[in-house]
Amino acid sequence: MKHNVVFLPIGDSSCGDALAIRLWDGEDIGTQHVIVIDGGYKDDWHKIQSLVESKFGARWINLVISTHPDQDHIGGLTGVLENLTVQKLWMHQPWNHSDEYLANRQDEFRSMTATNWLKNSLNASNDLQLAAETNGVPIEEPFAGKQYITPFGTFTVLSPSVEFYEELLSLILDKSAEKSQRAQTTTLTSLSELFGKAKEAVMNKLESHDIETLTNSGSTSPTNNSSTVILLELASGKKLLFTGDAGQEALNLAHDNFTSLGHQAGELGFVQVPHHGSRHNVGPDVLNKFLGNKTAVVDQKRGTAYVSAAANCTKDGHPKKSVTNAFRRRGYPVYQTASSGLKHGHELDGYNGTVSPLPLFTEVEGD
Repeated sequence: MKHNVVFLPIGDSSCGDALAIRLWDGEDIGTQHVIVIDGGYKDDWHKIQSLVESKFGARWINLVISTHPDQDHIGGLTGVLENLTVQKLWMHQPWNHSDEYLANRQDEFRSMTATNWLKNSLNASNDLQLAAETNGVPIEEPFAGKQYITPFGTFTVLSPSVEFYEELLSLILDKSAEKSQRAQTTTLTSLSELFGKAKEAVMNKLESHDIETLTNSGSTSPTNNSSTVILLELASGKKLLFTGDAGQEALNLAHDNFTSLGHQAGELGFVQVPHHGSRHNVGPDVLNKFLGNKTAVVDQKRGTAYVSAAANCTKDGHPKKSVTNAFRRRGYPVYQTASSGLKHGHELDGYNGTVSPLPLFTEVEGD
């Protein structure tokens, strides 16, 4: 059997995520299964269509997965459902789990006390569900334990559980309402705060294979933690992990399910770096759980990591060097999508060039 995993180039000054996987018997292209995970921004559906139809030669997508409703992940999926043949959609539907979300859905979230960012994200989810219903695409919610089984490999959801997701829904509303109200009363940032941030930006730290400055103190948003974390087990035995924007809390839950399935640290052949390489999403402990401890030998390789980060991701400064270093010292050198995208697996027309991983940086970002 053969497989391709293609990370498309998403965003310019801001990062985004869209990737497609195909599995087939290696001979008959008609046997292939195509799975799309996230769709980048609104107009990025064109990139997915071109990849699926022109490069994969596929007539349909078997499964589309929306990991979470951030617009850099969900934006292009409505266009995918409207312009390609899709057999199934996995997406979370918050209004199925909360009366408050259901009530606010009636007026497209306009009366909700929340940031415009959250309202726009919820409307993107709503648009995706409506597109699925209009085009006759069945929807299922991807909670821990759910599987999509093909003759060539099995996709298993490791996180979130229903219980964790419902806890996050309340946190999402509370934090967004608090942020919205704070924005209405705060209009200026003091010069001292600005100078403080500038000072932080230049206080770099030294690292090596033996010296790591990444800590376990990072935390991400409840929306990011609602990301669907997926394990793909190929029939060949290779294991691939897709993380969306999940943070440490979600990844620890995913790891509990990972080990309950009999898997161990260092067995992954491929892993997606969460949240475009943000240092708020991972720490040494959770990386040790999935990837194994720091390797005894410099540049010893256990697997491969991809990070979806634009060539000039100035808005967020992703990927963070402390994060890519942390993956590399555990045997998972990180490859960045930049402006051309990345292909993992077997040969694919248009993805034949040589790509180098990010180096081990000797200076990384300060706190």
